[in-house]
Amino acid sequence: MKHSRWILLGSMMLMTTFILAQKNGPGDRIDSYRIAFFTENLQLTPEESQAFWPIYNRYRDATKELRTPLRKKEMALISDAEAEQMIEEWFDRDEKELGLKRQLYSDLKQVIPLRKAAMVFVVERDFNAKLLQVVRNRNN
Repeated sequence: MKHSRWILLGSMMLMTTFILAQKNGPGDRIDSYRIAFFTENLQLTPEESQAFWPIYNRYRDATKELRTPLRKKEMALISDAEAEQMIEEWFDRDEKELGLKRQLYSDLKQVIPLRKAAMVFVVERDFNAKLLQVVRNRNN
């Protein structure tokens, strides 16, 4: 058990170093933290990590595209037709995001154990909550 933890820790450090060497933009620390957090919480082996990250990164890229800001208008100043169109755009975006989640799960369960694939969304939620907590703590 201790031996496998050292292997996992070593692989996480190696992956983080590899990724940091290839990236230079803002958010690199967040990406490194995400890799370590997911790898640890999902208990991904090096082989599973190698299969997991390309699939997960495609999902993240696709969801980023969906989250481009919808037009923001003062709700009190828009017409009923504009309000209807805006809510339909939100619903469409939510449907597309759900489709991406289903596809991610379908792809992941082909390359990592089903239990780990099912945990991805919980780990993602936990990661986002922890990241938000860090940001709030820095602002206080």
